[in-house]
Amino acid sequence: MPLNIWLMNSVIVGLGTALLSVAVALFAAYGLSRFSFRGGGTFGFLVFATQMMPAALLIVPLYNIFAGAHLIDNLASLILADSAFAMPVAIWVIKQAMDGVPRELDESVMIDGGGSLAVLRRIVLPLSAPGVAAAGIITFLSGWNDYLFANTFAVSTNNWTATKGLASFFGQYSTPIDLIMGTSVLFALPPVIFFLLLQRQLVSGLTAGAVKG
Repeated sequence: MPLNIWLMNSVIVGLGTALLSVAVALFAAYGLSRFSFRGGGTFGFLVFATQMMPAALLIVPLYNIFAGAHLIDNLASLILADSAFAMPVAIWVIKQAMDGVPRELDESVMIDGGGSLAVLRRIVLPLSAPGVAAAGIITFLSGWNDYLFANTFAVSTNNWTATKGLASFFGQYSTPIDLIMGTSVLFALPPVIFFLLLQRQLVSGLTAGAVKG
């Protein structure tokens, strides 16, 4: 039973999902927060509306795409799929944090000759760090807890995540309860530790932008 491999795969998928989602969400959130453009409100609504679409609805098209790219039975397919569904939440969490950063600070950078990327790097990103941390936690847990994509795209035992490995313990004629309970504790520990270490950033990030003025 390669339990250590399954847990490590879950860590890789969780971290990969968090890094990819937050990296893309930063620029999308910055655009929605700082720029006014035609259809911006509609675009923001459509981004969030994707959360109403069940993941199971896209299993077949995703499988065809990943099969064509030779990514079946590869952790990259799990990271890409999980990121696609976690990214809209990350965009809105980070956007709310960026909305709380005064625009007057942006102007101080632009007066010095800095562009939009300089504003993001020097002003907006440091001041919205709690929101970015909250988005990172949420997207990490999304990748860590995923079972649907792992059960579909991860074929070989060495590419299973802990969720699929844990589900494999349930047999038709016998179920080792002691093994399942012990593995469940190990599976629950990393998110709990992760939350305890970053709970202050999570709370402040989720409430960023809630009060203005």
